[in-house]
Amino acid sequence: MNRLRVSLPPGRPIYSRLRIAVRDYRSSLPFWAFASGFLILVAWLYWPYVPPGSDGDANSTYRVMKSLLEDFQYGISRTPGQPALDLMNMVAFAFGGKAGLIGTYLVVCLLGIAAFYRICLIHGVRHPFLCATCLLLSPHFVAHVTGLGDFSLSLSLFLICLYLLTCRKYNLAALVYVAAIGCRLSYCLFVFPLMYYIYNVDRNTGESMPYYHALRFAAISAAGSLCLFSPLFAVYGVSLFRNLGWQSFSYHVSSSIYKLISRGLGLPLSLLVVLLIVVRPFRSLRYPSSAENRFLDTFLLMTMLVTFTIFFFVPTKSEILLPLLAGLLLYVGRRYPLSVLTCTLVSIVFLGIVYVDLRDPSDDSLALRFANGFYFQAYSNAHENRKGGEEIKQAMANLSAHAVLIANYKAFDHVGKRSYRFLANRTRDALDDRTDSTLRLLGNVIRFPGIDARFVADFQDDGLKDFLQTNSLLAEGLRYQIFYDPRYLSMIRRWQKIDPSHYGVPVKIDRSEFRLLPQDGLILLKFPNFPIWLKGLPRGESGRAVKVPASFSRLSSSLGPTHSFI
Repeated sequence: MNRLRVSLPPGRPIYSRLRIAVRDYRSSLPFWAFASGFLILVAWLYWPYVPPGSDGDANSTYRVMKSLLEDFQYGISRTPGQPALDLMNMVAFAFGGKAGLIGTYLVVCLLGIAAFYRICLIHGVRHPFLCATCLLLSPHFVAHVTGLGDFSLSLSLFLICLYLLTCRKYNLAALVYVAAIGCRLSYCLFVFPLMYYIYNVDRNTGESMPYYHALRFAAISAAGSLCLFSPLFAVYGVSLFRNLGWQSFSYHVSSSIYKLISRGLGLPLSLLVVLLIVVRPFRSLRYPSSAENRFLDTFLLMTMLVTFTIFFFVPTKSEILLPLLAGLLLYVGRRYPLSVLTCTLVSIVFLGIVYVDLRDPSDDSLALRFANGFYFQAYSNAHENRKGGEEIKQAMANLSAHAVLIANYKAFDHVGKRSYRFLANRTRDALDDRTDSTLRLLGNVIRFPGIDARFVADFQDDGLKDFLQTNSLLAEGLRYQIFYDPRYLSMIRRWQKIDPSHYGVPVKIDRSEFRLLPQDGLILLKFPNFPIWLKGLPRGESGRAVKVPASFSRLSSSLGPTHSFI
């Protein structure tokens, strides 16, 4: 009966409390039905592209899973590793194939959303159905409920853990929390808000030592996490924890704030939050506080601060901000009327349909740009993860000889292991002519059989800057002609500290199958002399664009300059 202490009023007979509990679960059935139907619809839409799904690291995660099943070898797909996710992927795919993999993700995400709905009920959210629907329809959550990404899965496990803590099932909650950490190591930092939550739940239920369960929860979580990550640490050492290196303070501040406003919450929801905090008429809509409100508000604030701290140091994928969004929704649902929650839902759906960007990616200047929303972008990413490698292979055949294409090459099974070859920087086979010493400056390059003297280099390659600078100094006949995918231009400038437009020609490859707006988006306002976050880095030049259409016809050298890219 401990589970009912927090959610049900004390002083009632046992049979009365059980009857209320049954009635509460029956009242949850409409949301269960709605959430199940929506997730099944998402699974049907993504079925052709899963695996690997829409996550940026889905292809490498898929290769780890296949390596475990076929070769019994394990290596992390990215730092700092995700052993629990890799184990779950392997078991689900081994026993159920594609359907088992998708079904496992759907079940865990459905349980996570249902746990969030129950948390809303327990903590007095006036419209729990609408509040939970906001999280369910979040484009960052939807994008990962079927694929091999860990964002939706780790958030769902975290919400299940929080619900179990509310029900005072501390040992089981600790095990679920360990699984969440095993999917995403940064979730270990949430142990401090969770300990604060446990302490207050025990204190409100009259425990004589409210700190005991909090310390025990932390100990079990630490022990379980060490069991998961100690073998990886023994192999990789300190490098296991090196994800995105520190760039500069101005970059991390500007990038994290920009992506929080523009990509994480979206511009409409960010404006709504500012109005609720600053403008007096909107501030007056907030319901008065109570002792319970103050405890939960503090917990939600701690959770949001921890999330933003993680994102501050790794301001890459906006899906990292999902716990912040969940905390914000729970706070708004408890403290504000239906009108505010409705505006929140509209803002979230709008972000999925139309993305309002505050910059022009071609030169990182301030601009107002409308592009495809994250529903469309996620679907396009899933298509690229599945078929993008084959498209790049076909595009390479249209490039001139002795060329290097800088892109994000994502190979999948249908390309086949024999369709390309990885050449490490120390590999000497298949590198014959004198200029191949320049290619060895790169960590890895890719060459397709039958397409001679044309290579693909990864835009994140650590040796890319040295390669471009060295190649530009070679004689005309020895120099590689450089092409690059303009979608990664800004990231190359920020991370590699070099501007590819000074060394090569952009190649526009039309990969999208599911598009609302033009591929480049619509720029309504532009302030080219107002760079918003590339302080100290070289400004880009658009140069001349060479377009590779969907049919992959021969490259034309007669195309004019381009001015905006997605």
